Amino acid sequence: MQRTRQQILDCIKLKGPRSVEGLAQELGVVPVTIRAHLSVLEKENLVKGEDVRSGRAGRPSVVYSLTERAEELFPRHYDELTNEILTALYSTEGREGALQVLKRIGENRVSLHAHRMAGKKLEDRVKEAALIMSKEGSLATWEKLESGFSLKSRNCPYLHVARKFPELCRMEQTFLQKSLNTTVEMTECIGDGNSACTFLVRGKKV
Repeated sequence: MQRTRQQILDCIKLKGPRSVEGLAQELGVVPVTIRAHLSVLEKENLVKGEDVRSGRAGRPSVVYSLTERAEELFPRHYDELTNEILTALYSTEGREGALQVLKRIGENRVSLHAHRMAGKKLEDRVKEAALIMSKEGSLATWEKLESGFSLKSRNCPYLHVARKFPELCRMEQTFLQKSLNTTVEMTECIGDGNSACTFLVRGKKV
C-alpha cells in the first residue's frame, strides 16, 4: 500500500477517528493531500466518513474511521488452526494442564526478551515492553501516570482466539508483570468490546 495511506490507517487505528485537519497535523501533510488519499481509501472501502457536530452552531465536520475490511489489514496471527490446537489441548490435558502450557509459553516470552529489560529502570522497561508488543502486532503505546504507567494495546494479534480462550489475554498480563517485575492490572480488553487492551503498571514489585 502507498506509504501515506498506510500512515493514515495506522493513525486512525492508533488514535481513533480523525478529521482531515487532525490527520494533516498528525502526519505533517497538507489537508488537500490527506483528502486525496482519503478519497482513494473510501473507494477501496477502507475508511468511512461521518458527520460530527461539535456544537449547535456551524457546519458539522467529517471524521474518518476504519471499516471492517481495514481492520483485517492489521496483523492477525492465528485463528482456525490455533483454536483447534487449544481445543485439543484442553480436551487432552484438561483446563489446568492447558493453563500450565500457556504459562510456560508466557515464561518463554519473558526469557526471550529478558536481555532487553536487564539493568533498566521501570520506565525504560515499560517503553521496551511497548516496543516488543508493537513488533508483535499490538500497536502498543504507553504513558506515565501519577500512580505508575499505562500500557495500551490497540490491536489484538489473536483476537478471534482470545474471544474463545480469554486465558490468552492473561498471558499478556503475566508477560508484562514478570518482565517488568511489578504489579500489572488489566482493566480493559479488546475481546470484551473495548477499543484497547489496557494495562496499569504499578511501582510495587511482585
